[in-house]
Amino acid sequence: MNTTHLLTATGIGPGKWYARSNPSATFQATVSGAGSVGATVRIFGSNDGTTAVGTELGTIILSGTNSDSDGFAGNAAWAFTRAEVTAHTAGTVTVRMSEA
Repeated sequence: MNTTHLLTATGIGPGKWYARSNPSATFQATVSGAGSVGATVRIFGSNDGTTAVGTELGTIILSGTNSDSDGFAGNAAWAFTRAEVTAHTAGTVTVRMSEA
């Protein structure tokens, strides 16, 4: 299984585009810190690696004490994928994609 590190962030903003080699992928986001942590991460697809499609592949909402993690699996043949933190309360956000 090929794992790509899509993003590490401590605030709002997009990660860079990564080329995909397989339409089957899993996406996992984790937020960690001290005390109350939280973030919203949206995963986008693109065929040109420049312009995101209007509808994201999925949204991951994280909230917890010291840490939280969640994710989803998808099967969409977009040539590129990126993660974007669209809301952030506290903590470091890490997003990874694994392709089957």
